[in-house]
Amino acid sequence: MPVRHGLDGPIGEEMRKLVNHLRSLRRSEITIKDYELYLSNFLKYLETERIETPEEINKRHIIKFVSTSENNKINIVSCLRVLFRFWFDQQIIKDDKELMLKNYQWIRKECIPSYYTPEEVAKIETSVDRSGTNGKRNYAMLLLATRLGLRTSDIAGLEFFDINWKENRINFVQFKTKEPIELPLLADVGDAIIDYLKYGRVKSDSPRVFLSTRAPYVDTRRESVASTINDIISNAGVSVKYCHHGPHSIRHSLASTLLRNGTSYPVISEVLGHKHSGSTMIYLKIDISLLMSCALPVMPVSKDFYKQKGGAFYE
Repeated sequence: MPVRHGLDGPIGEEMRKLVNHLRSLRRSEITIKDYELYLSNFLKYLETERIETPEEINKRHIIKFVSTSENNKINIVSCLRVLFRFWFDQQIIKDDKELMLKNYQWIRKECIPSYYTPEEVAKIETSVDRSGTNGKRNYAMLLLATRLGLRTSDIAGLEFFDINWKENRINFVQFKTKEPIELPLLADVGDAIIDYLKYGRVKSDSPRVFLSTRAPYVDTRRESVASTINDIISNAGVSVKYCHHGPHSIRHSLASTLLRNGTSYPVISEVLGHKHSGSTMIYLKIDISLLMSCALPVMPVSKDFYKQKGGAFYE
């Protein structure tokens, strides 16, 4: 059952109007669910502060809620800005509370993408027990991630029509970017999908390739794909101490391998389906050898330099 984020009470009803407005604008269901989550958390906080109407919300409530949120501060601030702007435009509130967040800044910490070595990826792949129906499905989904770098939403949304068996190609429109992508149907990937279709997938009229493993055997959701890959990595015997072990780390691993093999950035962007080449530049952080080649030589410094001003730097 999908998690429901309640928006009840007087304030919740006004928040629900924003959600309905976003649906009317045809925002993706992923975006809608994120808004419902952030709004639901904000509503719960307001209830602890005994706030009963939107007009009672003040700057202290907003800043305190954002400051005490552990994750996704940037997205939370963006959600609240949209909420207050909508309320003000719809005359639900008299004051433009969006201005309270005008100068709020959250500095995103630089981080190195988590990735696994080719040897670790191979260990993750071989750890899947393919003797049962679940394992056949899970292995096929995993290879689409490790070999082709597909996102969980695209794995879950893959349809029979997307696979061109004669030309060994996979063509589909990416869920996240809405951009078309064409990838080679590698032999191992194709064999895994066929093994699942012949011996693991129940009979169904659904156009989707992957179905849930329990009745009523509905289309697999992206959350299920993410959870499956997460569990496979966690139980594969590879070290996850300093790495995220979600499906996105698999995309990072593929990018890392392509970089080590000397693949150009435009090609990596095309493989990963990045809409902008700048999205691919994040992987430069994990290519140490390439970073070292960019380093500038340091000019030699004489010993007299360290004797300046009484030898403050001289030992």
